[in-house]
Amino acid sequence: MTARRRHRPNKKPCKTRRLSASALRSPSPAHRVLWLVAGLLGLLGVAHAHEFRPARVEVTTDPPAILWVAEADQMGHRRPTLRLEGCSPVAEPATDPLVALAGGGAPAQQIIRARFTCPAPPSALVVADLPAELRVIAVAGAQTAVLDATTPRMVLHGAALASWRAFVPVGIEHILTGFDHLLFVLGFVLLVGPRRRLLLALSGFTLGHSLTLAAATLGWVHVPQAPVEAVIALSVVFLAAESLRHRPTLTRQQPALAAVSFGLLHGLGFASALAALLPPEGGVLGPLVGFNLGVELGQILCVLAALGVVALARRTPLPLPLARTAVAWTIGVLAAYWVWERTATLLGA
Repeated sequence: MTARRRHRPNKKPCKTRRLSASALRSPSPAHRVLWLVAGLLGLLGVAHAHEFRPARVEVTTDPPAILWVAEADQMGHRRPTLRLEGCSPVAEPATDPLVALAGGGAPAQQIIRARFTCPAPPSALVVADLPAELRVIAVAGAQTAVLDATTPRMVLHGAALASWRAFVPVGIEHILTGFDHLLFVLGFVLLVGPRRRLLLALSGFTLGHSLTLAAATLGWVHVPQAPVEAVIALSVVFLAAESLRHRPTLTRQQPALAAVSFGLLHGLGFASALAALLPPEGGVLGPLVGFNLGVELGQILCVLAALGVVALARRTPLPLPLARTAVAWTIGVLAAYWVWERTATLLGA
């Protein structure tokens, strides 16, 4: 007899799907893009909290005196120690009441005036008891220096050109906290990519902003700051829009030419920041050289960081076109907000 086969229904047992620990830890490509955008916004928020806002101290020799001006929140309840080496204070330095800066809602100032008697010209300025993160622009005639908690002393009667070294870190800090300039450079990296044309574009940007930075600092060009800042933000919006287009455009085909044009504009913005730090009695060559060099070094750091992120993204399952689109939209939205904000300020809204 033939053995009867037992009929088994063609059903597979239902298995409960369990996610492994590695699956739980591995985000999807969409989540990676969201984290990338969130990280960019977070970095901008952190950088905004450390915006470069130096205090200022001025030395006069006839009569010998020191004028200290800082925002009140920079010093808290602290008060700096102001000295002229070789001189004696006339009396306890007088602290003026905190006064509001021009423009509603601006921070209050801490103002200190100290007078001295000097049998001979003072040899150095000393500003001690500073917070660790505070930078101080020290001005004495045509001399300018940058002081902080680790470098509280400025030698007087030195060469004005020697101050260029002090302004290198100022230029680096300005570009790394100048979000519109940073996003503009990042936009060029997105648009051109890590190619030879990127080097040409950045060289063109350097040429353009160096020309207008020098021209405005030396007094050859005078442009109001508020419209310049609004148009700089608009240039970032334009570059973000160009990054989102997939068809050939003039900016994509000739990035160096576009970079020179936009560099001329951004240089006027750099000049307005430098003008607030210059001595009133000339001596602009040293600060101009050091500040411009610092801007270039900060720009190189920004490009290297952006290229490093791109290289890291290529080693992950992150879809690069989606990431590029997300970052371009983030840049465009932020810059559009700046356009609205700066235009409203310009129109007095």
